[in-house]
This record gives sequence, structure tokens and C-alpha cells, in this order.
Amino acid sequence: MTSSRLPGSLSRTTITSLLVLIVALVTAGTTLAVRRHERSQEWAHGGDNVNVHAVIASATASAVSTAIRSVGGGDPNYVVVSSGQGFVVKVAWTGTRHAGGAYEFMLFDKRLDPARPLEAEAGWQGQRAVGPDWAGAYEALSRHYPWLAATAARHADDGDVIDVTNGLGLHAVRRGSGALVFDAAKDAIPTSHPATDLELAMFFVGEDGQVRWARKVPLTATG
Repeated sequence: MTSSRLPGSLSRTTITSLLVLIVALVTAGTTLAVRRHERSQEWAHGGDNVNVHAVIASATASAVSTAIRSVGGGDPNYVVVSSGQGFVVKVAWTGTRHAGGAYEFMLFDKRLDPARPLEAEAGWQGQRAVGPDWAGAYEALSRHYPWLAATAARHADDGDVIDVTNGLGLHAVRRGSGALVFDAAKDAIPTSHPATDLELAMFFVGEDGQVRWARKVPLTATG
């Protein structure tokens, strides 16, 4: 005896296929929602488990070389501070959860609104020298952190980038340290209290080149 079905009705195979498709779509939507939530949490709390501290010293252009050596930096002979005041920072951290990628550092004058980035000059991780760098992915900082609003690039009328904020990148090893040099702009307000007037930002860039999170690093003045 052969089975029959009404005209326009769906076969059991078709119904099964539709159910599989619906389940796949629901699963994909749920996975995407979970990833978006995890990403939002990462922007807010991604650096919470990294224990980091920094010591900052102010130096005149002629004294920057001495300050670099005092914090364990490498050869300072090629570092030029064009303004009247430079800043040397020794940063150290532990607690990197996923080794790989880089920690980028920027120094800001928080007396201004929005806080103004200083010019990144040079850095060292051990004897490995690093220079200032910038990438389009860093634009995410200004969108996620109001205190990093000034990291947004300025553009000319034709769309060309005319101003970017440079950082200094160090390998994101599980336990690491480095020396960083920043230069105050020529029209910057001098400071005798860099540990309170300035603010160090640290953000993580994954091996895929994408920014994952940012956080403030407490500064301590050298003794």
C-alpha cells in the first residue's frame, strides 16, 4: 500500500531539512550574540588581570640620555627631544593571559580636555629598540574610551590622514618590562609633576592587528 500526501504538503525529508536550517540559524545568531557580548566585556575589562606599574622621569633635551640609561634603556644616542621637555618611562607588567601580540603605550597630558597625546619617540625592550608606530585599527580606541578621544586621526578635506597618534609597542610576553621616551610638543604646557599631570595609556593589539582593550597605568615619580 503506497502512502499519499495532500497536494502542496511537505515531505518528511523537506520538513527535516527546514528544521535543521532553523536550528543552524538560531545557533549562528546565538553564537554571534555571545561573541558580541564577550567583545564588549573585553573592551571594558580585558586588561583587568594585567598587573602593571610605571615610573616616570622628566628631563631636559640635554639630559634625556642620562634618564634613559637610568631606567635601563638601550643606546640613547639617536633619540632627539625637539621640545624643551622629555619624559622617560620605565614600565613593567605581569599577568599576560595570552602571550603574543603587543602592548602599545601612549602618554597624555590630562590637564587638557580631551587629554592630549605627547609625541612618542623611542622605546626598548631589553636591548631591542622600537620606534613609534600607528595603525588604522587604533581608531577603535576613540570609539570605545572617552578618555582616549584624542587618538582619533584628523583628516583633510580630501580624506587624507593629516594627524595620527603614535604609540610605542612592546612584545606582550607574560612578564615583561621596557623603557619609553616621549617628547612634549613645542607648544605644550611644562610640568614639574609629570606623575600627576600626565597619564599613561596601555592597550593590547592581538596578533591579528586588532585592538582588544585599553587601560590606564598609574604613574609614580622617580625618587
